[in-house]
Amino acid sequence: MGDADFRVVAEGLVDAARALNALSDLVPGRFIEGLSLARTGHDRLQTVLGDFTARWQEGVDALAADSRATAVSLKTAAENYVHMDLETAAMFLSLKVSDTP
Repeated sequence: MGDADFRVVAEGLVDAARALNALSDLVPGRFIEGLSLARTGHDRLQTVLGDFTARWQEGVDALAADSRATAVSLKTAAENYVHMDLETAAMFLSLKVSDTP
């Protein structure tokens, strides 16, 4: 392939979407819950730890949601590429020899 060539491997996009979904399914609430249950023995430190884990959980949940959205976009892109490839192939196959210059 030359420098100007562009190639899409639809299976790779679908595999990436599946991997993102699998990863985001593992994340929500599981890691942070354990940290938020820790007891420090100090009221102020306990409050700070609670605030930290709540913000951390929000961030982790947002990243998981972004991963799911990216997975949907990757899958949609793969489906669009496959659809266009099939349409283009059908168009070329429908050409008659007399239609070509």
